[in-house]
Amino acid sequence: MRAPPAPATHPNVNGDPGKHRQAPARAAHPHPLETEEGDTIVTPHPVLEQRDHGTRVVSSPAPIDVAPTPLGVVLTVDQAAARMNMSVRYVRRLVADRRIAFHRVGRSIRLIAADVDAHVAAGRVEPLTTSEVWRNLRSVG
Repeated sequence: MRAPPAPATHPNVNGDPGKHRQAPARAAHPHPLETEEGDTIVTPHPVLEQRDHGTRVVSSPAPIDVAPTPLGVVLTVDQAAARMNMSVRYVRRLVADRRIAFHRVGRSIRLIAADVDAHVAAGRVEPLTTSEVWRNLRSVG
């Protein structure tokens, strides 16, 4: 029997052709949360202060007080089904297919009454007139 071939050795990052790769030498740059003297930098709140690509601390702008926009009448799935005169299963299928706008509040699903009304209005089909029927029959023959 032949002996298995010896594993090939590759030079590592430092140029040493050993059997195992060595970790690269530590960079000359200090840890991002330490100064060059080794003092730890303490930021009061990580959301309000951020670091740019260097060691400088950049403050983010103060939060803007924006009043929430009123949603109008908010419906549960059961209420939306009753408003549409459809089954609850149909409304849940609309939500699952993302064919109607909805809001997720925790695990609950809420629909805005205006969105439900818009969905019903979008499905409106105008009745045919006699002139349209005759026009369509002429184009067929």
